[in-house]
Amino acid sequence: VMCSYNKVYGEHACQNSRILKDLLRRDLGFKGFVMSDWGATHDGKASVLGGLDVEMPAGKYVKDISASFGTDPRLAPAVDEMATHVLTSMYYVGQFDG
Repeated sequence: VMCSYNKVYGEHACQNSRILKDLLRRDLGFKGFVMSDWGATHDGKASVLGGLDVEMPAGKYVKDISASFGTDPRLAPAVDEMATHVLTSMYYVGQFDG
């Protein structure tokens, strides 16, 4: 799924946990990964915690969260979830079959 530039409930869609985690994953049961539209990420840390899995095109904001790992214990589990969503999707479609 690709999140968009617009705001939903007053928050950018790519960092909005109400739509990415609550609605998409919990309520609708989505098991894949969420990718931002090109340039739709506005805050790396908020996007990671909000449910974004892949920032496009180059990880401009998400790459800067490493400095926050020591100060925010929510980041490591969130990054683990990101990797799980992406790698599980790749496995499901046979990307690791050689």
